[in-house]
Amino acid sequence: MDRAATRIILLRHGNTFAPGEEAVWVGARSDLALVEKGRWQAEEAGRQIHRAGLVVNSIVTGPLRRTTETATIVAAIVGFPPTSIVVDRRLTELDYGDWEGLSSAEIRRRFGDDDIDGWEARSQWPRGANWPSTKDEVLERLRNVFDEITQRPATQDNAINLVVSSNGIFRLVAETLGLPAADRKMATGNISVLGWRSGTWEVDRWNVAPASLTADDSAAAPGRR
Repeated sequence: MDRAATRIILLRHGNTFAPGEEAVWVGARSDLALVEKGRWQAEEAGRQIHRAGLVVNSIVTGPLRRTTETATIVAAIVGFPPTSIVVDRRLTELDYGDWEGLSSAEIRRRFGDDDIDGWEARSQWPRGANWPSTKDEVLERLRNVFDEITQRPATQDNAINLVVSSNGIFRLVAETLGLPAADRKMATGNISVLGWRSGTWEVDRWNVAPASLTADDSAAAPGRR
């Protein structure tokens, strides 16, 4: 079997805001725990991976609590040893600098529309928000993570590697995969599925509910896009 035959499932962590709470930008500086719905979302991802008959080859997660909690919950459901979860700092959510802890409306009031519109519409790095890392630095770290995953031997045909991280990180992964900027966002608790073909990772599904893993192909949300 090709050593890189395993698919990758990207999983965005579950919710960190309870109903009625105002959502704000939380990046590398905010180590929030999952709320009740977030824990349910992690459980649902684990259930659907198990129901789909997929064997988890590896779990790699960012170090923030919201991602490690998500990874640990999934591992318990699919029978993956928690001690084998790899915590990788390269998957830490972006540091949003001066935007940290602000709502989108507050960011617009304080800094104007150009930077936030550029990021949300085109994944364009803000010029005036004091994000400490450059886009090229983050992209290089992510390429290295995925290059390392391709080196892991696939245990069997239905094996997958699970990568747990956050929206900003997955936006940049989507960019490296050639997805249009408008389609790069991943909702909390959602997954994306990548397949290895002809020496590269291709998108099979992006930003879909975990239940799509067990849905009929004709009913599942998007195939390749």
